[in-house]
Amino acid sequence: MGSITAGIYSKYPEYCKLPKGDSSSETTIAELETIFGRFGIPVEVFVRDVLERRLQCLGFVLYGDQNGFVKCTEGELKYHLNLKFRDFSSQTGYEFHQYDKHCAQFECLCRNYDSEIYSFGKRLGEEFNENLLRTAFVDRSDVESADSNEELASTGSKLAVTYIKAYLRHAYPGLPEEGISTITEHLMSDQVLSYVASNLGVPDLIKAENWPFSEEVIANSFKAVIGALAESQNVSRAELFVQDLVLTQLIGRDLFELWDIVNPVGLIQSIFNKQGRGELEPRLLWEAGSDTVVSSYMVGFYENKKLIGKGFGESVPIAEEMAARDALRNVFGLKLNRPALPFGKEGRNLNLDLTKLNASMAQISSSPQQQLN
Repeated sequence: MGSITAGIYSKYPEYCKLPKGDSSSETTIAELETIFGRFGIPVEVFVRDVLERRLQCLGFVLYGDQNGFVKCTEGELKYHLNLKFRDFSSQTGYEFHQYDKHCAQFECLCRNYDSEIYSFGKRLGEEFNENLLRTAFVDRSDVESADSNEELASTGSKLAVTYIKAYLRHAYPGLPEEGISTITEHLMSDQVLSYVASNLGVPDLIKAENWPFSEEVIANSFKAVIGALAESQNVSRAELFVQDLVLTQLIGRDLFELWDIVNPVGLIQSIFNKQGRGELEPRLLWEAGSDTVVSSYMVGFYENKKLIGKGFGESVPIAEEMAARDALRNVFGLKLNRPALPFGKEGRNLNLDLTKLNASMAQISSSPQQQLN
């Protein structure tokens, strides 16, 4: 088969002292197997032809053993080879930087996985059962592991959903149950949970078949960490964990951006009709530049000469819709200048009723299904 470029092994210098001394040396597969054999490391060799069969490439897999070495997956190996063994001028600097960063982390974790597991809980200030925490990072796609994090993820997901809904009902007693559910779904989405988990270093500890990991895999591992904390300590501790890391994602957010109301004008009128209140009257409060491309209008909704809500827009219908949304904020207790959510010491002392429900749209509106998406 001839000689091969062995630069890939320069990432592991203590294991890869090539006979000719540098990362560009050429050596044979037999020589590489001899080098790794000195350290008792099992190596599986893959050969790939690239650049129209002008260059043969080699990659390797470290298999799991008592020292914590992690097996590279087939998908990661292909990614590895595709990046490292092509015409280098065709690769972007970003791709190489992204890969090199992961490779450095992966190399470190292969040797210090036990330490990283221990440090993870300490960084969060939590006490975990080590076996449960290890299981929390094992995705079901990892065929090398007997256990997976599915059960822990299910436990953590149920706990988080129940607590988030109870917390939101306490903070926003006037918000309909449909709004509570929509905001909870947003917080429990793969996008949000994977963002939180990534900032905690969860992806660096995950064992899964394919790399890079999907948002779903990362989010499931984070749910499993919640479940592991609940079983390691207690449910209350896990609920505070959710409060600190998940519910805080609502800080600075307009909740109406998360809850899509199709017809706010119809909904606010429907709510007032259900309550037996007077007819709402939209009024044009002022306008500017009506004959230009930067026209602006302000519309207000009034009930018996009392201003309920107001809004701006580049046309009267848009301003009317924005005024209706402002009125709904006032009715639901979601004013933009509302008090901040209770976190920190205040959040620790909340007395939440996990079974209590807010009123539904059917209870407060005469025709809710026509107004919601």
